[in-house]
Amino acid sequence: MKLKQYLLLTVILFSASFGFSQDDNSCKGFAKSGLVVLDTLTYVHDGHYNTLKLTEGDKIDIYKPFYKGRKYKIVAMSAKALPGLTISIKNVRRQELYKSDAMEYTQMWEYIPEKTENLIISVEIPVKTNEDVEKLKRDCVAILIGFAPVSN
Repeated sequence: MKLKQYLLLTVILFSASFGFSQDDNSCKGFAKSGLVVLDTLTYVHDGHYNTLKLTEGDKIDIYKPFYKGRKYKIVAMSAKALPGLTISIKNVRRQELYKSDAMEYTQMWEYIPEKTENLIISVEIPVKTNEDVEKLKRDCVAILIGFAPVSN
């Protein structure tokens, strides 16, 4: 009996992890399309595809270090199925450095830190659906970060 329970649990866990990896892979492919917006001729991608499936009304925070002497470009993108996104960038003291105001599918910001610091990149998906919570749209969101040396 215990062997059957163990096998059933193993199958369930394997199925769940396979489903997550498929979502992750589809979002990673979506994120790679943002490399054009990042402009990899000017900026070196940091190698991280920060991706997640979000639903209308969701908000996430990503904490990243930014180093003095580099120019950064931050690109936040949402799939067309979502009603756009807004991003805000704050320092660890929660002082706002940037906030997008337009509801578009791609937001970007260039930044040259005056000192090495950790920043909080917040991404929020607005709620546009007037239907039940169960019918809220859900799709991929990606954040790409690139850097370049500052020209003196």
